[in-house]
Amino acid sequence: AKTSPTDIRVFGCLAYMHVAKEQRGKLHTKNRPCIFLGFDNNKFGYRLWDLANKKVIRSRDIAFMEEKTIVY
Repeated sequence: AKTSPTDIRVFGCLAYMHVAKEQRGKLHTKNRPCIFLGFDNNKFGYRLWDLANKKVIRSRDIAFMEEKTIVY
């Protein structure tokens, strides 16, 4: 899968990953804050750093906040 110019995102920006209904409880939020790391060449979607679980995850259903970057 090639990356088109419309898929390009700002590295390190804040991104909210959608959490599937089956993976969340009744009182949990529908999205999870992450940091955008890049594209996954071998599989579908984007690579993200999950701030809560401190691990790299992959997802396709994301809302990007490109004007907000997170610095550690």
